[in-house]
Amino acid sequence: MFKLTKILKQGTDNAIINRINLQYSEMLKSGFIQVEEKQKNMINLNIFESMKDLLSAEDSFH
Repeated sequence: MFKLTKILKQGTDNAIINRINLQYSEMLKSGFIQVEEKQKNMINLNIFESMKDLLSAEDSFH
């Protein structure tokens, strides 16, 4: 059993989330880039952290 929690106020309609998180995550899942599972997890974590920083910058800009 697992619990889902909302961690961002923006959704996939936001260009930052759509282009950064979804596209790169899909490339990693597809096998387009050959990396070990541990490396995939680290890449996804870094992508997510970068995405959060960009979303904060976007909020500050607006």
